[in-house]
Amino acid sequence: SSSHLQDGFNQSTSNGQKQPVHRGETPGSSQLGASNWQTLAKYVVVSKLDCQGLKSTIGFIIGSRADQDDIVIRKVVSGLHLVFVKDEYKSIEDGCHQDQKIMIYRFKHLMKKTKTAIFGGIPKDHSKDDMELYVRHRKKSGGGHIKACSDVTEDGEMAVTFMDHEVLERVCTTRHLLDSHELVVAPHPPDTSIVVEGISLPAEGATKRFRAKIDNYFSNEDHGGADIVEIEIKEKRVVISFETEEVVESVCMHSPHKFLRHVLTVKPYSQFHSYFHPEEEDSTESDGAASSVSSKKTKADSSASGGKDEDEKMSGADKEEEEEEE
Repeated sequence: SSSHLQDGFNQSTSNGQKQPVHRGETPGSSQLGASNWQTLAKYVVVSKLDCQGLKSTIGFIIGSRADQDDIVIRKVVSGLHLVFVKDEYKSIEDGCHQDQKIMIYRFKHLMKKTKTAIFGGIPKDHSKDDMELYVRHRKKSGGGHIKACSDVTEDGEMAVTFMDHEVLERVCTTRHLLDSHELVVAPHPPDTSIVVEGISLPAEGATKRFRAKIDNYFSNEDHGGADIVEIEIKEKRVVISFETEEVVESVCMHSPHKFLRHVLTVKPYSQFHSYFHPEEEDSTESDGAASSVSSKKTKADSSASGGKDEDEKMSGADKEEEEEEE
């Protein structure tokens, strides 16, 4: 309720008790005091903006008159945040906002779409084995059976995939204290993209015709695919987004993939890109070479060109490649 949220924002931390330590605490998070702020989370936000920039952006989205004190940001790991907003403001719909600067997911909805949780603020002396024991213990963490567990990074961060949604929901709405360190936990956004490595760009670059070939291959049911939302071609890899996680699983299960005589490495995006080190995502992009386009736009452009690309003369090598792909 609104009153419950207000209590959480105003609760004092000077009650004489030993207060939890917040590793990587962001400005404003102390307003939540000793309350169970995990149950107050409204949104999970993916963004490279800093805390103040993210707070200003959220304030602009919910209303130009929004009070900055009514918005609290808790960093989970680099690029991933929990956001708390008072109930009096309008709800924000899932999706990209502010010219793709941030991706917003409603906290309660996201918990029903994923089984993976991201933990931040883990004490340095806690190993992967320690954390596995903790997240399996229902009375301590709200957890249960787990499917997979990543290593704990030097910054005290890890990812855990549970066997079912109910366990994830309990974990994400439980206050976690380890040796007086309060952990920050958020559901992992759905994995609807794959990273493809091994595709060699033609000498002329990422042409419309080349994009169409990628689209045709990975939207083909014989390869486990379906309708493509977006194709992003980078210097050393291609990121392809689908509508659901199920398509990602299907494409990966159909490995190995062979495209234009090249054997490809195909992985879910989450296995390649880590919120823990988002800077790695930009370091391999070529200047001006990285580009993004929706599948629908690609097909529309191709249609508008009147099939000009398809009528161009092909070299013998191109013909062989197309025949092999078919």
